[in-house]
Amino acid sequence: MARIRRLTTLTRDGMHNAFTDLIYWHDMYVVSYRKGAGHISGDGQAVVAISSDRQRFTEVARVKVNGDTRDPKLVPLADGRLAMLIAVWIEGVAARKLQQFISFSDDACNWSRPQPICEPDQWLWRVRLHEGRYYGLQYGAMPGGSLRREETERQHQLMVSEDMLHWQSVARIGPTDRLLGESDIAFQEDGEAWVVVRSNNGSGNAFFASARPPYTDWAVTELEGGMIHAPVILRHRGVHYVAGRARLSDMGMSGFSQAGTATTGVWRLDKGRVTPVLNLPAAGDCSYCGLIEDPEGRVCLSYYSQHAYIFGVEPFAYRYHDDPVERPVGDLIAKADIYFAELELP
Repeated sequence: MARIRRLTTLTRDGMHNAFTDLIYWHDMYVVSYRKGAGHISGDGQAVVAISSDRQRFTEVARVKVNGDTRDPKLVPLADGRLAMLIAVWIEGVAARKLQQFISFSDDACNWSRPQPICEPDQWLWRVRLHEGRYYGLQYGAMPGGSLRREETERQHQLMVSEDMLHWQSVARIGPTDRLLGESDIAFQEDGEAWVVVRSNNGSGNAFFASARPPYTDWAVTELEGGMIHAPVILRHRGVHYVAGRARLSDMGMSGFSQAGTATTGVWRLDKGRVTPVLNLPAAGDCSYCGLIEDPEGRVCLSYYSQHAYIFGVEPFAYRYHDDPVERPVGDLIAKADIYFAELELP
């Protein structure tokens, strides 16, 4: 039976803290997240916090690029260093001009000056090391397009790199008319790759893609079991799990009008389908998880949520909108907290 063994509030400071990632590195639990005035705001910056006991976290670094610095992803490198991928809205949030950056560290505390990688308007979402090479799933505008939401076509590509700085496309993963976005990739013991990817086309489901080496021919279907935003995949005791933002209805729950319809969930992942196994305390603007198994077999998860404010921690003005991108920037001024959970999964 799945359950939450412990839940810790990592950050609560009145800011909009969101979009987390989590790794275990050099005997430390390292969490990254974005801090800003709202879900989208020009003051966004990447924050890194560390812990040795999974209860007390210390902020050790902030990384800022001019623009809305967001969605920091942590990648342990083969040479012992740590990399952080950062996406930046470089010309203000309304312009929707995106540039990917990368920064490196030897200790998680001191970071190199971020340098741009990849082509403009191409979002390298999450990177996994496999057989000595770095594989990343990148989505962005088709040639000549933009990342504005009214764009009807995007490209979603599997990218590969030897050094995290120079990236080449392995294959395009379709279909291009479904506004594919945030995703994660997991490599099976036999070499097959599984991908779970969010879709913004209103179909009601995410997508599942699979391919065998050399990962140039992908089979793509709608994921049976619901929509997952910002999926992150973990293999634990021979079973694959995926965590991300869920609709309450997909988790077998009813919603509250003031909290909208979103929560944070964990599913069992089988080829082409997911089955819900756990719902975490979350509501409003929430989710975007990091998910790991530490050396002692503990499953740990980071995420963000507004449920503490929505349900009465302090007075909090909240207006729910289905689309956090299209709503006015003034509506994005809100508070959100970072959480760290220890889970027991079947």
